Amino acid sequence: RGNEMLPFHVGSFRCATKSKCPIVPIALIDCFKVLDQKGSKPVSVQIHYLKPIPYEEYAGMKPAEVAELVKARIAEKIQECI
Repeated sequence: RGNEMLPFHVGSFRCATKSKCPIVPIALIDCFKVLDQKGSKPVSVQIHYLKPIPYEEYAGMKPAEVAELVKARIAEKIQECI
């Protein structure tokens, strides 16, 4: 599957919306290689911590909308890196 993103679980954003905390999106590049190889050889992966999304930016959104916002930012970073 490569760097393809799978669907987000909307429920995981309910905690953030209820606690009104910032969300820090994280983009993982090439992490699939760890499971795709045979044996235990070293693999280079990239972890990108994106700009936090403050509560004020997603206040009033439904969890599904917050998930789409986060997913879009991560997808943009992945496309930028590959």
